[in-house]
Amino acid sequence: MLGADGVLIGTRFWASAEALTPQAMTDRAVRATGDDTVRTKAIDRLRGVPWPQEFSFRVLKNKFTDEWAHREAEGDRARGSLASAYAEARTKQDLDMCLTVVGEAAGPLHDRPSAARLIENIVRHAESLLERGASLDFRTSRAAS
Repeated sequence: MLGADGVLIGTRFWASAEALTPQAMTDRAVRATGDDTVRTKAIDRLRGVPWPQEFSFRVLKNKFTDEWAHREAEGDRARGSLASAYAEARTKQDLDMCLTVVGEAAGPLHDRPSAARLIENIVRHAESLLERGASLDFRTSRAAS
């Protein structure tokens, strides 16, 4: 049994019952797959958000990302030009312009369970894997290879 380096879980907690995520964004994410996302840096530049140059983030594709996601250099030159328009879109929950920040793990989202339920499921799954791993006979596995 091999160990894990990490898990993709941020998106799952983003869609938990306690999260402050607007329902419209969660609904969109539930219908999405990882293929419906894009990684970009341009969005922060256009909004005038001071984000470190080396970092980008992943969002669900929409009209805004279709136009700007792959135009980082232009976004740098137009820094802050869409700040007020974006703020207004956020207030109105205009999901054609407002970003739904979600990872490639959007596909498995189907509901909004509580964070406690998510933790219980993670623990239960880990216990199951550990129990199975404890019963493996590695001597037999090596001899067969």
